[in-house]
Amino acid sequence: MEDSLRCETAQVSQPSTIPRRKQIYNDHDVLIGRGKILYSNIGNLLLRKLATDRLSVYESAPFAEKQLVSDGMVRLIHEQGGLFLQQDEVGWVEVDEETAREKVSKHYSSWVLDDILGLYKDLTSLRKPTLSF
Repeated sequence: MEDSLRCETAQVSQPSTIPRRKQIYNDHDVLIGRGKILYSNIGNLLLRKLATDRLSVYESAPFAEKQLVSDGMVRLIHEQGGLFLQQDEVGWVEVDEETAREKVSKHYSSWVLDDILGLYKDLTSLRKPTLSF
């Protein structure tokens, strides 16, 4: 009995902490960085679409639950076969979960900032001009 139990537990593999590497990314991968190519990547467009669809959920969530919304988005990308990748000297390397979650959260924070700036511009345009003599 002990031997069979020992064999079964020996077959269970621990998750690898070695990041996955790719030379070529696929359409489901979200690329982290700057630039038009990354911005227009299909995986990044998909992330923005998913984030847009869930914007009201994220905005209405208490601060402590916003991370859960971002975690769910990361999980959705992974379930669709995508990875969160960043380029280095050798190719593309998968980032850790925290970095992926930050990538998702940045979409929401930039939209909130855009809303605030848009509101500010609207308010400043309503100001009455002052007359100077």
